[in-house]
Amino acid sequence: MFLDSDDLFEKDLIEKMLQQITVDDADMCICNVDQYNTETGEYIPKSQYLRISCIPEIIPFSRREIGKDILHFTSLVPWNKMFRRGFIDEHQLCFQDIQRANDQYFSILALVLAERITVVNKILVHYRVKQKGNLTTEFSDTPLCSYEAMVKAKDALEDIGLMNEEDVRCSFDNKALNIMIFSLNIQNTTNGYKTLYDTLTQGGFERLGLILRDKEYYNDPLEYENFKKILDMTYDEYLLAKNREYRETIARKNELVKEKNSQIRSLKKIEREYEAVKKRKWYRAVNKVLPIYSAMIKPFKKTKPEGKTGQDED
Repeated sequence: MFLDSDDLFEKDLIEKMLQQITVDDADMCICNVDQYNTETGEYIPKSQYLRISCIPEIIPFSRREIGKDILHFTSLVPWNKMFRRGFIDEHQLCFQDIQRANDQYFSILALVLAERITVVNKILVHYRVKQKGNLTTEFSDTPLCSYEAMVKAKDALEDIGLMNEEDVRCSFDNKALNIMIFSLNIQNTTNGYKTLYDTLTQGGFERLGLILRDKEYYNDPLEYENFKKILDMTYDEYLLAKNREYRETIARKNELVKEKNSQIRSLKKIEREYEAVKKRKWYRAVNKVLPIYSAMIKPFKKTKPEGKTGQDED
């Protein structure tokens, strides 16, 4: 296992995963994950670490059973996975020698090559977010690391002939596009953003084998739309389009806030009206009489004789 020291783990993490990987005689085992917000203390459910809806009914499984979801049903992070040592040695899997995203190559090869993958559908890892000093907060220092990782993974899959399999090709294309779009979105300097953008548009997408296909080929329609824009637009045009998207998103959020505030005002108005009614004399009088009335009629309430149904017999 490969665990990051800044994350949180359930005490039975290793026990549960070792038990499952042993019972299923699997090459790897994957558990579920949520995110822990260090600022608010909240635990946030996240589906990308284990998409149960994508997993075949029969477990363990491999790329042959799960098809094009082999790189989609889980994230490429290694810290929610347990690996059989013999499997790693057999395929000589190792982390890439780059500063960041050095686990992506390892995880892609492991997922595609594994003959038996099993899962523990239980949250055993809590990934910390909103913390200072972790690797992703300084992503723009090395904007090309994820690109380099995907290039290395593609070359390795081609060398062993797996990119000839339609499902592997589709799964890799979707994962590569997802990571490239994500890598652009998390850049926090203009220099890092433009470096990655220029790399992708000046031969990078071609190097990854990414070409525009039918919309149905892609897992995420938004990533497909972004891909089209990047291919069709200049750098300045793309930034302008993203700015418009941002403004439209803010406008929609503002409308939702207005709607929420309107509903809150309506509820508060009803609450004030109710409080006003409770102060009226007739309301207080009725509340005093009702218990007395209920006590008076209680002895006269009819009960059904034992054995009777809802209808009287002739």
